Formats: sequence, C-alpha cells, structure tokens
Amino acid sequence: MDILFAQIQADLRSNDALRQSGALLQALQQSAAGRDISVIAKSAVEEIVASPASAVSKKLAFDLIRSTRLTADLWETVCTGIRNDLDFPDPDVTAAAVSILAAIPSYRLGKLINDCNKEISACFDSASDNLRFSITETLGCILARRSRDIV
Repeated sequence: MDILFAQIQADLRSNDALRQSGALLQALQQSAAGRDISVIAKSAVEEIVASPASAVSKKLAFDLIRSTRLTADLWETVCTGIRNDLDFPDPDVTAAAVSILAAIPSYRLGKLINDCNKEISACFDSASDNLRFSITETLGCILARRSRDIV
C-alpha cells in the first residue's frame, strides 16, 4: 500500500494532467475501498488545488476532498486555491472551484463568500453554460444546507 500511495503522490506532483488525473482516480478508488487517504488528500490540496492545474484534475481533487476529512489549515489552503481559481481564465476551472463551495465547513464558508462576492456574482453572467449551472447548483446546495442549520 505504501508503494501505491508513494506512486500516487509522485504522480500528483508531476505537471502532467493525465498522470495527475490517473493518480486522483486511483486515490478515489482507495477511498471507496475504505482506506485512509488523508496523506493523499493533503498532497492533492497542496499540488492540485493550491496550484494551477487542469479542470479535470481540479474536479477530481475536489471529489477526493469530499471523501475525507481535512484539517483547518488544509481547508485554508483549499479556500486560497478557490479564490485563485475564481479568477482563472478557463471557465471550467472556475466551475470546478465553484462546485466545492458547498463542501466548505460552515465556520469558513461565510468569510469565503464575503471575500469572493464579486467573483461569485460574475459567474452568473459568464458566457459558459457549465459555469452558470455550477454556480446555480452550488448556491442551491449551500442554501439548503443553511436552512437545515436554521431549522
């Protein structure tokens, strides 16, 4: 298992989108099998979320993040990556960043939305159907989560 995890981490560190995507798919398989992937999630946050990467790699990294628990400092890194991706020229990368907003812990979500209000609002006016759908779906999930918290 250590060899597999080491190979996954090495592939995450590469700047090759295909290798990164393959590594993230392997990590998701390990997570689905019930294995602890926290060390891989940490690498995914540091190597994919916090850095420029392809939209597919970002989306898979966010799926991986949803399948594990992160520490508060890793959530801060995720939030920084989201802020950077909301200004990214590729709307598919921005859509991937928007999709993780619903998974941000409640204690951090309000500040992130407040800090990125302009960028989030701009998503509704995007020429990209994918980005407009992503922001609408994500905000619907956030509102549903907040209403459960209130009730």
